[in-house]
Amino acid sequence: MFLFLDTANLEEITRGVECLPLAGVTTCPTLVVQERPGSFWELLKEIRGVIGPERILHAQVMGGSAEEILGDARALWRRAGAEGPFYVKVPVTEAGFRAMPLLRREGIAFTATTIHSVSQAMLAAEQGAAYLAPYVNHIEDAGESGAEMVGRTARFLERRGLSSQILAASFRNVRQILGVLEAGAHTVTVSPELAWKMAAPARWKKSARSSTSRVNVSARLRPRPCASSATPAAARSCAISSIDRSVNRKHPRRTRRGCLFAVCVVLWGAMPFPTYL
Repeated sequence: MFLFLDTANLEEITRGVECLPLAGVTTCPTLVVQERPGSFWELLKEIRGVIGPERILHAQVMGGSAEEILGDARALWRRAGAEGPFYVKVPVTEAGFRAMPLLRREGIAFTATTIHSVSQAMLAAEQGAAYLAPYVNHIEDAGESGAEMVGRTARFLERRGLSSQILAASFRNVRQILGVLEAGAHTVTVSPELAWKMAAPARWKKSARSSTSRVNVSARLRPRPCASSATPAAARSCAISSIDRSVNRKHPRRTRRGCLFAVCVVLWGAMPFPTYL
């Protein structure tokens, strides 16, 4: 599976688990604070309870120095690593790069996050990052192509024979998501809003509404059956009544005189053709 949800909202995670092919969930301190300030560990435990032991959970460190990052990673690994697949998110700052070889030495699996360039992705992969998380939207805001950056990173990993996987993040729209997947990203993490846009694009909803409207219109405009097997006089009467009802329904102020031409056409079509011609 290639799809992660980037959220700490338990309702959205539950909905995603029930309806989408989720590989797991990614979180960061900002998302946790938005949902439940001051209850980081409890929320992580509840998220694991929702996604189950088979899906992957990513959680980010909060420390700024290499020592603080290492301490946060150890705490995360100790409290969340034993309950299912778990990866510590480490930013690609100078402190993050200092901490990465120490994490690898201790056997703590980590994800290199906030990547903005191919060179950062290369360095993190060589340091042993299990996942590389380029921030596509940030890259494109700087005037570069997120899909091109992902493609170059994927080719580098293949040439070097590295096992790091690209977990692309930070998207503004579905087009960006599809672009990085086509370029070589192994997985993506997206907001719940974008995940549901992937499942039900707006044009599909519009098409569904249009189809329903067409069905309703067809039902309203379906002609009422006339007595085709009756006498010609009865058929003419039925046709005139149908035209009259239709006109009065759409244009109440119009009278039967305004439909004289249509009535004449119906009468002419119903007249028997002379046999002597």
